[in-house]
Amino acid sequence: MKKRFIQFLIFFSFMVFCANPSFAQDNLPYTDSTTFFKFLESKEEIPSLKFRYKITNPNPSNDLLNDSTLNFEKDELGIYQSQAFEKFSSWYSAGEKYLLKEEVMLTPDFLIYEEPSNLSAARDYVDNLWRNKDIFINEKKPEVGDVLVILANMVPYEPMFKYRFQFFSDYKLLLVTSIIGFFLIMAIVMILYMIFIKMRSSKVEAKEKIYESQIIGPLSELLFEKTEEEINNLSDAEIFEFFPEKDLRGKHFKHVLINKIISLNKKMKGDFKDKLKALYKKFKLDEISIKKLKSKRWDVITTGLVQINEMDLVEALPQVQELTDSSNFYIRSHAIATLLNLSENVDLKTIKKQSFPLSRWQQMNYLRIIKYLHIQKTIQIETLFEGENQTIRLFAYKLVGLLGRVDLLEKLSKLAPNVSDIEKIEILKTYQMIGVHTESTFINKCLRSDNINLVVAAAKASGQVGDQASAFILIELLNENPSFNLKMIYLDSILRLDKSMYQQFVSTSNDKELNQINAHLLDPLLQHV
Repeated sequence: MKKRFIQFLIFFSFMVFCANPSFAQDNLPYTDSTTFFKFLESKEEIPSLKFRYKITNPNPSNDLLNDSTLNFEKDELGIYQSQAFEKFSSWYSAGEKYLLKEEVMLTPDFLIYEEPSNLSAARDYVDNLWRNKDIFINEKKPEVGDVLVILANMVPYEPMFKYRFQFFSDYKLLLVTSIIGFFLIMAIVMILYMIFIKMRSSKVEAKEKIYESQIIGPLSELLFEKTEEEINNLSDAEIFEFFPEKDLRGKHFKHVLINKIISLNKKMKGDFKDKLKALYKKFKLDEISIKKLKSKRWDVITTGLVQINEMDLVEALPQVQELTDSSNFYIRSHAIATLLNLSENVDLKTIKKQSFPLSRWQQMNYLRIIKYLHIQKTIQIETLFEGENQTIRLFAYKLVGLLGRVDLLEKLSKLAPNVSDIEKIEILKTYQMIGVHTESTFINKCLRSDNINLVVAAAKASGQVGDQASAFILIELLNENPSFNLKMIYLDSILRLDKSMYQQFVSTSNDKELNQINAHLLDPLLQHV
């Protein structure tokens, strides 16, 4: 026992000369009792751990027991215990002079949370503190030279040329700069592209003006000096006398020539239109127009359809037919208009099979063509009564009224009771437009509808083509106290149907609004207001 304690003293004698190594937090920084005491010295204080001595020699010297620094006291078991020290250095220095005496046997002792503990318990307590990361190794502050060496060891070796340009080492700055640079380059490219497009467009416009001045003279000469037959018999050599071969084969020259011929065709009449169409084919411009139908751009296809329609290129109808069901509104509209205008028999089946609704613009365009062709050809409008969507059927009802097709009223009257309210409203407008007095029964039935829009349409039609029963129904509706606008419509229709009934109803009514409407309807200056 004495020999082991001497080894302990020798360990403390050399403790101050030993270096303080660094350990990982995950592993204990000591492996045995020697390294444990070395660790306690480096920490100086451990939370809730105190140090003291106990005397195991049964005959201790008097000077030790009387030492005020250690302040020994005898416990219940007869063992002398010194006072507790919180700092390791204070504890060691207090007992250092007695540790060198062989006759004195001091033994290290510990207190954990004021409870007496041995070396094993103290070590377990420190182990737990270390694993829970409640204590750490105190790092020795190195000198300046040591700091530089340590820092140099911490930085892995890298060749100097890698950071030759410090800018490229900051990836965030490099990323932001690259994005800004990218947008800057794109902006410059866009500006240059716009300048290029503008310059090219100006160049093309200037060239087209030159071509236009070169075209007007020869084209006028051909129109006024050549007959249609002579134009059809022109050889290539004769054509090149009017228009140079180099120019006539150019894309821009043909474009200007097409626009000029079509522009003249819209203004000319009679033989001149036939001559222009002959020239169009003689210059093989029709091939350019037909070729445009195969383009992937809708605006080019639409331009081709307009040119085919204007120059009556009947041979292109099969290709035009394929475009009548296009998903593009403009292509579809112009294709159907071209087909209606150029087909020998005005077949409305193309419109009938349309799965897309007809817009107002389309209806106006088709009406203009059908109204013009109606004089020359027989058009089967009743085909559209069986259209695949409602807008086509509504368009058919409008055509009956606008073209005055009285022969279709019988078919229309058979359809009227079974169609939707929207279609009934359009049929009522047709009856009112033509002046059909045989459909008063249908009108009176509509007057009793729950759909107020249908009732209004029927009331307006009854003023033109209604009967006596219509007037009684209108009076019943007035007695239900409708809105001001409805009162005016109903009273106006009654006035048109039967003036005596109108006067009788107004004279017996106490409604102020009816008197105001009566004054308005009877005022000759306000008849159309």
